[in-house]
Amino acid sequence: MMTEETSADKTRREVSEVIKSLQWLMDKHDGYFALGDINGDEAAIHCSGVCTTCDTKCIEEAIKEKLPHLKIIFR
Repeated sequence: MMTEETSADKTRREVSEVIKSLQWLMDKHDGYFALGDINGDEAAIHCSGVCTTCDTKCIEEAIKEKLPHLKIIFR
């Protein structure tokens, strides 16, 4: 029996795909980020390493390219 993907599940999957596509960049810069909670149209991204002090917004821009309605909250 297949279950239908919920909106939150779809958002989580799509954000996870973006994160996976950027992993090479994080590895190169010794940074780390991971998807946290998704609540409606907000997604929490947990950062560590150089990602905490970087202001280039590469993560947010990559996610917004695929999900423009999503508000990204960095923690």
